[in-house]
Amino acid sequence: MDRAESWMQIASTFAALMDADGRAIPTQIARHESNHVIVGCDLGNSAIKLVLRQANAPQLRLFRFESIYTPAATIRAGDDTTALRVFHNGAWSEWFWIDQGDTVGGEALPIGATAERLADPRTVDFLVGALVVALEDSGWLPGDHTLWVGCGVPNEEVSRAGLIAETRQALQQVRGQHFAAERRDATGAVTTWTLRIADNDVDLVTVADLGGGHLSRFDVEIMRRPGQPPRFRGTGGILGAGMVVFARELIALITARYRVRLSETVALRALMTRTVLVSGRRLPIDDLIETATQTRGQSLFAALHPILADHRRFLIVTGGGAACLHAELDARVTAAQRAPGTYLIVAAGVTSTLNAVGLFALALYTAQRES
Repeated sequence: MDRAESWMQIASTFAALMDADGRAIPTQIARHESNHVIVGCDLGNSAIKLVLRQANAPQLRLFRFESIYTPAATIRAGDDTTALRVFHNGAWSEWFWIDQGDTVGGEALPIGATAERLADPRTVDFLVGALVVALEDSGWLPGDHTLWVGCGVPNEEVSRAGLIAETRQALQQVRGQHFAAERRDATGAVTTWTLRIADNDVDLVTVADLGGGHLSRFDVEIMRRPGQPPRFRGTGGILGAGMVVFARELIALITARYRVRLSETVALRALMTRTVLVSGRRLPIDDLIETATQTRGQSLFAALHPILADHRRFLIVTGGGAACLHAELDARVTAAQRAPGTYLIVAAGVTSTLNAVGLFALALYTAQRES
């Protein structure tokens, strides 16, 4: 077990959310005469990742929802599944399924900047639906809840002054807004939720990873001064396209072999599962992923090479690419002659929700600071 897995194992136990005096992280934070549930939210291109505290125990719950929006069909036979709908701006959305993987009826949500994605009303409905599922599965009861959300955005959408104008404006579609939602389970029973997402000031958050949409670099310089707390300086930005480079090549390869056309979001999922659904059967595609790695994937590794070869800095590689390409990345780090202990490729079981865990901690800190 490597350090990342050990850290996540600790962070997911009861003892992890208690201090040396046995005090647990509170279930809610009181602000402005309201109790707030703390949520870490990583608005990734390929998936929305959420982290929040279990309602009845000091334990983190981690959730990943693939960015595939599926309108709920009428089930004529067999088992139904959980469906949701959201009331906002005076109207109910259609019923939709969440996290249905690569079902035939799935619609890929937009890939791009935060403003581009939130411009699609399905993305807002999907986010609210994901929050409802995460709350209920974490032991919270239906009803009214106010959420204090630490929301991560890409490096290029942040400056020293805060969020860029386009991102700040886009987030106003969810910040400070009220949403009603209904969740219908497989038996047809419906629960009703009312969510208010507080308009907080958690702005200076960056995500640096080999993600679905982009390859980003974020450099942190820690400045230590005798007798003073450490300070840091961060710089970074987008280096190029991320795992979508592999996804697009994989789409072409799968279409040529199986006559199945995938969306980019579904292709990103196929990279993670290393399978594709063909004629009702899930087939392995390891050889196609290897082909994509040796063709279009080389441009991605070329963009990564200067980072891998920079021996002045401790290197951390995270994001979906760290999970999909762990062996290839490890080989390239070795080829760059990096010594053990000078780098970390975040483990597959951790990387998906690692950013959201950090965002949960930041949201908790800011909520307590301002209360």
